[in-house]
Amino acid sequence: MVKEGLGHALCLEHIINTTGSELIFVPLLPNVTSNTFLIWKKEAFLSRPAKKLLEWINDQPQ
Repeated sequence: MVKEGLGHALCLEHIINTTGSELIFVPLLPNVTSNTFLIWKKEAFLSRPAKKLLEWINDQPQ
């Protein structure tokens, strides 16, 4: 619908690659911020990729 000019999309910047498309990101003013939470069951089995993702997230600055 956005591509056809029937509306707008509100999304997080850099969540999709817009290279080669007609889509652009236009920042909201004033800036809008939000917290993001990652939640999973404490005893859940995690695959290797999931474990690597959690390690990477824990290594990021707060």
